[in-house]
Amino acid sequence: MWTCEHWPTIRGRCQTGCWSPDGSRLLFTVLGESVIYSLSFSEYRGEMQGQVGGSKTASIVADLSETIFETLYGEERIGGEVHSMVWDPTGERLAVIIRGPPDSAGSQVAIAVFRTRNSPVFELLPW
Repeated sequence: MWTCEHWPTIRGRCQTGCWSPDGSRLLFTVLGESVIYSLSFSEYRGEMQGQVGGSKTASIVADLSETIFETLYGEERIGGEVHSMVWDPTGERLAVIIRGPPDSAGSQVAIAVFRTRNSPVFELLPW
């Protein structure tokens, strides 16, 4: 069973999302934003066994806004809107496709890879 909810603090519709391999966490992005949100879920024990409860609050776990790096070949612009994400079956890596703003000269599509850990605490680190 599931229900649809409207969240007034998040503007736009869901762009992409992926579940952790154990199903305890959902990462998602919103169209037009450069951040990754996280919702955690846990199974109830006892009388409520078989039901799923969520954190009821989406937390920002990564900001992928466009950043400019100086390289040997000049300026490199990386970051922007997240278009797709996939979490590997081991739960150790997350691949994210990022597209820079179309009106920004030199912006490009990039694949960012993160090291992840879901337990005992959630970690999302650039790799």
